[in-house]
Amino acid sequence: MTTTEILVVKGNRIRASWLECYPICLSGMQMKLGAREMSVTGVVRHVRGDDPTNPKAVRLYVDAESGNYEGHTVECVKCGHDHVEVDLKHVKELF
Repeated sequence: MTTTEILVVKGNRIRASWLECYPICLSGMQMKLGAREMSVTGVVRHVRGDDPTNPKAVRLYVDAESGNYEGHTVECVKCGHDHVEVDLKHVKELF
């Protein structure tokens, strides 16, 4: 299996998708989980990491144009707008 690297910078238009899991009530001893597909298409407005020189986790803050992303919007403290918070590994396509 090969992997490809995508260079995402501020101003790029991206498409990201991921699965969000939640517990459901079904009979049985083991916990059952349901999942729904979340997706967003939009322009990257901010790129933030947990460390300025050697980041371990990078988050993208996207101005959403379309998609199913309810519950994933956060208000930006710098610009005051609502953005969708996306993990870098969820980016599927760069336009």
